[in-house]
Amino acid sequence: HDSNGEITYSVIAPEAMFPKGITESYHLICGWIVNALGKLGIASEFKPINDIIASGKKISGNAQTRRNGILLQHGTILYKLDVATMFSLLKVPKEKISDKFIQDVKQRVTSVTDINPQITEQQLKEALVAAFTAGKEFEVGTITAKERAAAEKLVKERYASDEWNYLRLCAGPGNFASFKEASNPDGFGSQPFLRRLRIPDSACPAHTAEAAITNEMKKL
Repeated sequence: HDSNGEITYSVIAPEAMFPKGITESYHLICGWIVNALGKLGIASEFKPINDIIASGKKISGNAQTRRNGILLQHGTILYKLDVATMFSLLKVPKEKISDKFIQDVKQRVTSVTDINPQITEQQLKEALVAAFTAGKEFEVGTITAKERAAAEKLVKERYASDEWNYLRLCAGPGNFASFKEASNPDGFGSQPFLRRLRIPDSACPAHTAEAAITNEMKKL
């Protein structure tokens, strides 16, 4: 995530507080973002199943899961977007990074500063907090020492490990999960940069992702 280019949020609450339907619950929570943008003078609307569009372009993407009676929705609101820099940092073939390709992305995605450069990041944050808490009793909390310790333990034991971070490409020592080149649902094309991602020997000592993916692609 780009801390300077987007605002990331999470909603975690009992599932019973939201509509049972996935689209309906997306609509409810995304509606808070629509209201926040509206407070800043940006007209936007929810686009099923999980996007928000402004000026006909995507400005927010969201994802949701439900487990053990708890709903988690996570998403981003694009504050500032630099498409050229974004693709210069990804391992995308040079032929993909053309003026035409970048212009195509710009025609599909927008950001708050694209629409109104005068809106500050702090103004966006305050509008989001106001919209998310409207009509609700709430209090501002802080992370407790117990919560921080639990988070650090999870990072150390799971999220910082090669086994976790390369899980989708590596099914076990020397074995790779079946892979098919992913298509971007937003229409920006495939993601061939994944082909050149190497998995450290500590995670999959017998192979590299490049070799494994190449073999899988031959089967398609």
